[in-house]
Amino acid sequence: MSALVLGQTAPLVALAELYDRFVALGGNAFDTARWYDAEPVLGRWLDGRPDRADLVVITKGGHPADGYTRSRIDRTSIANDLAASLEALRSGTVDLYLLHRDDESVPVGAILEWFNGHREAGRVRAFGASNWTTARLTEAAAYAAAHGLEPFACSSPHLSLAVQHAPAWPGAVSAADRASRAWYGRSQLPVVAWSSLARGYFAHTPAIEDWSDADMERVYDAPDNRERRRRAGWVARELGRSPTQVALAWVLGQPFPTFAVMGARTSSELEESAAACAIELTPGQRRWLELDDGDRTA
Repeated sequence: MSALVLGQTAPLVALAELYDRFVALGGNAFDTARWYDAEPVLGRWLDGRPDRADLVVITKGGHPADGYTRSRIDRTSIANDLAASLEALRSGTVDLYLLHRDDESVPVGAILEWFNGHREAGRVRAFGASNWTTARLTEAAAYAAAHGLEPFACSSPHLSLAVQHAPAWPGAVSAADRASRAWYGRSQLPVVAWSSLARGYFAHTPAIEDWSDADMERVYDAPDNRERRRRAGWVARELGRSPTQVALAWVLGQPFPTFAVMGARTSSELEESAAACAIELTPGQRRWLELDDGDRTA
């Protein structure tokens, strides 16, 4: 299973219009976080909608207090973040709640106990982890199985055709490498992929205002990614699509359930991304885009 999830890149005043267009295009999942400023906007838009039961809201808590290093992976901080998110979203339940970061000094068992309690209380329907390593996810799955607990429903790492050559920020975890993708292929743990379009790298424009060209160069711009971008352009011309659409189709075509979080500033950008759902890359095209030996026509 694969699908798009709409995140936030547009100015707050434009979000409601994009939400409407996303639903009209067949989308139903929205990604936000306590750390972002879009929760109240999304909450007002959701309030009273007759199709609310058909829409999936993903939000996140436990972001570091200073944005980077001061851990807030503790029972009280998570409970407070969840309560604030429920208020902002004007809801009694979050469909999918994710930890925004990890703190490997906190035992996975304690974290799972906290989230099972929130689920039993009806505050979350499902929960998962963002920016967790596969080693920690393996440990969490084993603990849940051994103790009869509800496990993580998904993981949310970075995943895009462009490999991150430097972390986007301290604590960022990517699954774009072969070993991580192989792990997800074996486990079949669904992936909610953030920065699935590599912040506009395949369009060669930063996707949001607080990312500069210097940021993009630091994280993504390297000879291997330039070659991936060149090859995406080649496949795009053959398919009559855009390189951005080809890169997004690569994310959506993984051998494990993938939900690609994408941001759009305009309806046209949203429509371009939505059209990528109809693209099915061949095995040869996928290997060629990944810089493996192979024939893109196969």
